[in-house]
Amino acid sequence: MPNPSGGTMIGRSGNGYATITSAGGVQFADGAQTGKITIGGTVNSTSLKTASKAFELVLGLTGSNSTIGSATTFNNTGPLTLGSANASTTATISGVLVATASSVVNIGVSVITAGAQTYGSTQIQSANVTLNSTSSSSNGAIAFNSILNSATGETNNLTITSGSGNITFTGAVGGAQGLGNISLTSTGTTTFGSTIVSSSVVQNS
Repeated sequence: MPNPSGGTMIGRSGNGYATITSAGGVQFADGAQTGKITIGGTVNSTSLKTASKAFELVLGLTGSNSTIGSATTFNNTGPLTLGSANASTTATISGVLVATASSVVNIGVSVITAGAQTYGSTQIQSANVTLNSTSSSSNGAIAFNSILNSATGETNNLTITSGSGNITFTGAVGGAQGLGNISLTSTGTTTFGSTIVSSSVVQNS
């Protein structure tokens, strides 16, 4: 599929996939958007923009690692999926990541940022998810501003590395579905604002 901003967009209908490679950025920001937008494959773009509309955005991010070349804020108020369950890939963002507007954030891939990561209500939907905010020598804070759970019926592991950045869990951790092993590496302050249900919690300095 041609991309008016340049680059290529490759897709297949049905239960297929889509891969976006664009030097000009990807934008889901025009018009009155509702419903669901799904990209099953990788996303490699200089930027990604979303409208403040009640649509669901699913970035499957399967196959190969994905990159977004600038700070990214997801504004859609419907569910947001960053990586299908057990996608086993990594999404790298050259800047901060803000995902607080979405009704729930489903994380199935590891996320590396050059700066802070901030999430709203979150579900870990792969066996082992790593969140790292130390790319490009940054030490970004990592914060969950609402509840954090594992996928239903699963006890998935979460590893967080933030350098000297703070790690904050505002809401209950594992309240609806407990997590597996939680490993936290930070020389900053780690704060739990509510209850924790997990197999273990390890704090590394």
